[in-house]
Amino acid sequence: MHAANRHEDGILWDMVEEHLDEAEFLWLLWERGLDSPCLTVSELASGTEARLFAHMEGLVLAAPAVIERLLLPALRDHQRDRAAAASWAWLSTGDSRALPTLCGPILRDCAPPERRGVVRALGLWDGGDFRSLLEPALSCSNGALQAAALTIMVAHGWSPGPIIAELAESRDNEVVMACVELAVPAAMTAALTGELEERGFELALRAGLMRRMPRVWTAALARLERRGAAAAVGALGGEREVSALMAALGDPRRRASALFGLGFTGRRTAADACAAWIDDSVCGALAADAFAAITGFELEPARVERARAEEEVEEEEIPEEDVDAGLVWVDPGTLREWWKAERRRFDP
Repeated sequence: MHAANRHEDGILWDMVEEHLDEAEFLWLLWERGLDSPCLTVSELASGTEARLFAHMEGLVLAAPAVIERLLLPALRDHQRDRAAAASWAWLSTGDSRALPTLCGPILRDCAPPERRGVVRALGLWDGGDFRSLLEPALSCSNGALQAAALTIMVAHGWSPGPIIAELAESRDNEVVMACVELAVPAAMTAALTGELEERGFELALRAGLMRRMPRVWTAALARLERRGAAAAVGALGGEREVSALMAALGDPRRRASALFGLGFTGRRTAADACAAWIDDSVCGALAADAFAAITGFELEPARVERARAEEEVEEEEIPEEDVDAGLVWVDPGTLREWWKAERRRFDP
């Protein structure tokens, strides 16, 4: 049935195209799996990742013809995951043109969706030190290209050299945020003081906490209305920081993020605080979720159908995140009865 699509070189191109389609889909699933709380690394590796590499092998077996026929066109398809899969497959063929072309003209000329895919693939590629291929991009006038090259270097842990100080002062936010991931002081200051978009603060939080930078910890304590900051404070803080989260429950603008952060503390007092907000018509489901994260309480048996009453909070006080999305509302009486019986088993 494949005869109509068989090239003179004997390759069944409809099957090879299916390999690319499946690789694109599995790349997306793999990316999601990295953040999934339901998968271990070994489960991801033996499942989605193994299937992904099987389809990559199918593409590689069709080299070199597959490069011009399928992989290069995929880099102009306006699809991030397709571009990532195509880039990885091309690199895997061993074609000597792949790295210099991807790091040069492809990275420079492709549209933003494809560029993100190429950057992701190059950031993961463990094919030696190719930073010299990225250095010309750092000194160009194209901010998107500079940011792409920096992001790849960050992924590999490579230092861009002295030019990083100049890049940190760029007027292009994407360039500055790439510098944030390297914890460049000027870029960190811009991110922590709100000069960048909110994503900049989250990047600075992660980069700074990984490097144990005191000013980043101070910034996290001052920005408990941000879920990322509240989670960091809850996971890494002591009694004083947990008390700060509990105090934030009294502020409608910080309540949701404070509950979110308390779920990372693992403390009995935090579970008490979450249980007190189970009845809340806005944050009750989030309170139950945080309580369950601490105690192991099973939410589904206590589930009730209930709509979130957003109208009870002033519009400007509703947090940016949809804190109720996908969360389970539970019967307050069931939860409290369970907690009354089980609380003594938990260390403070």
